Amino acid sequence: TEKAQPQAVIVATAGTTFTSFVKAVQATAARPAYYGFSVASMDVIQRELKDKARGIILAQIMPSLRNTTVPVVAEYLALLRAKSPNAQPSASQFEGFVHARLLVEGLRRTGRNLTTESFTKTMEDAGEISFGRFNVKYSPRSHNGSTYVELAIVDAEGSLRY
Repeated sequence: TEKAQPQAVIVATAGTTFTSFVKAVQATAARPAYYGFSVASMDVIQRELKDKARGIILAQIMPSLRNTTVPVVAEYLALLRAKSPNAQPSASQFEGFVHARLLVEGLRRTGRNLTTESFTKTMEDAGEISFGRFNVKYSPRSHNGSTYVELAIVDAEGSLRY
């Protein structure tokens, strides 16, 4: 990377592999912009890179935790505060919360005759499942779920800005 002097690097890894790569490049004279995916984990990036995370750009597949006009964001924050008032909201936790909500909805719709096949068919036939301005949809041809993608940058305080 140092010899090539790239302007940008897409780091398609998760967790500490992402941060280890960034640290290794930061130890050289190269100063590219870093792009990654939400699986890179903002929690890990904040912990491992601290103030050196500024400027990292991540493709996010969930709405911003600051956007409380999205009902599922408001619900997550309210439940987190109710159950654990001192807990810090995190993008990773929020993504898990949405996935759990989706799983429960799929189980509810499938009913008592639950098998892998019946659950899969239920989800494929469900059409769009809305969590209030955040929607998912499966079909026999696509198990991607949501098409939501937004770029966010790590700001000077170490937070994601959408």
